[in-house]
Amino acid sequence: MSGDRLFLLKPGFADAAHPGRFFICPHCNAIEGLLASFPGLATQIEVHRLSFEKPRNEIVDVLGEQHQSLPVLVFDQRQPVPEDASIANGWRFIDSSERILRYLADRYAFPTSTNKHPANWWRMRGADGEVPRVEGSLKRCRL
Repeated sequence: MSGDRLFLLKPGFADAAHPGRFFICPHCNAIEGLLASFPGLATQIEVHRLSFEKPRNEIVDVLGEQHQSLPVLVFDQRQPVPEDASIANGWRFIDSSERILRYLADRYAFPTSTNKHPANWWRMRGADGEVPRVEGSLKRCRL
């Protein structure tokens, strides 16, 4: 195991303010989907699933009371960390789901977003900076 720790909200949590309903965190769920799709890769990182209710003691013990929003990835102190990491209580961390997904791809070889795939023609630009013309009607990604 790497020593990196990922903190997520447990999927399907209840909120006392909305009795009888269950919720997911869309930011945590994007990461959960990646972990579920690649369970072999997921074993490389320590994952903690926390309850919705605050205080979320497991993360408070590490980063402090003001850093309870999830998801958050706390870096292994023995490894190099990205320059854009935040610091709390001496620990470096990132708390953006998009940044966490990018880090998992870079560090642990998780698949990366299809936004980087050439089939996403709407994101491609030619050498002149112009979006290339596409013949026909493309209404969705061709992956």
